[in-house]
Amino acid sequence: AWYYNLTTIPIVGRLFSETLTYPSGTLQMNAATACVFAPNKVPDFYVAEVAIPLVLRPNAFRSNASDVAGLYRYTLDAAPHYRDIKAPTVVISGDRDKVVYATIHSVGLVRDIAGAELVWVHNLGHKPDWIAPDLVVGAIEKVAGRDVDIQAMAKAVEIRIAGDTYGAGKCAGITAPEAELAPT
Repeated sequence: AWYYNLTTIPIVGRLFSETLTYPSGTLQMNAATACVFAPNKVPDFYVAEVAIPLVLRPNAFRSNASDVAGLYRYTLDAAPHYRDIKAPTVVISGDRDKVVYATIHSVGLVRDIAGAELVWVHNLGHKPDWIAPDLVVGAIEKVAGRDVDIQAMAKAVEIRIAGDTYGAGKCAGITAPEAELAPT
């Protein structure tokens, strides 16, 4: 988002983060959180429990902005090393994620990590850890060596969230950049 790059500009960014980030962020927090979860429902207690307002503190916001502004470049640099990962890997991705480019990150990881398994969940947004914690636990158990049918678990999640339409028409979609990391 534009404000991450703005925040990284030395004087202007500091001024922005010290004066406008908290009030404007507070006003947009619920809508922005809904878009992170969309099309799934934000749990009623989520915003309070995870302490989202803490990221709006000036120093924290600047640090986060610096990380996010450089994330794409970092990912491009790190991607060639994915092939070096030897650990068992399960990648859970939602086909309605509006935060990351699933076709680049998830598919790219599974392509590049030998033996990795992609768990593609229809109608899941960016937060499987909150919407499908049972699936996340199943993935952890699978990489720990247990016999888990993670694809069957994903189908059960799909049935559970099939009717979710939260944030419909309110959240902008993302447009993937050139497919530097996408499958070839």
